[in-house]
Amino acid sequence: MDTSRLSQGEKIVAISSGLLVLLSFFPLWGKYEFPGGVLGGTERVSAWSNAFNFLSKLAILLALTALVLVILKALGTNLELPIGTGLTYVALGGLSTLLLVLLLIIGPREFGLGSVPGVEVSRGIMQFVGVVLGAGVLFGGYQHMQGETTGPSSPTTPPATPPPAS
Repeated sequence: MDTSRLSQGEKIVAISSGLLVLLSFFPLWGKYEFPGGVLGGTERVSAWSNAFNFLSKLAILLALTALVLVILKALGTNLELPIGTGLTYVALGGLSTLLLVLLLIIGPREFGLGSVPGVEVSRGIMQFVGVVLGAGVLFGGYQHMQGETTGPSSPTTPPATPPPAS
């Protein structure tokens, strides 16, 4: 894999989306605290847990798609997308970020546990970090898109001068 083929924006997309996919498996996305006794304790859940609806899974799959596109580009594959790769990264990162913000607002499911005295259902730190990483994919895509639109600078030709008046 040749990372010299990647723009700075694509490197940001790769790092952000790679971290988001990797950290989605860590049980730091939500927490259930049960009161003491036989069932007492704490259970932490990952983004792939049933504690979260499809939003977390879809957001991570969108980030995984962006990561795969960057890896294919680094491997030298010529991607012929109907829209530019920068716009594709922006769309994937923007939608992923939006879904992660919605997930942050909604929080983990209570499964009826919220009405049980002493049971606390809370968001984990990774929900906040996930939003930042999703925004990183969006930012990297925007950076790459800016480089695509400007492209390499072309030599400018001086404007033609009008013929002298006689």
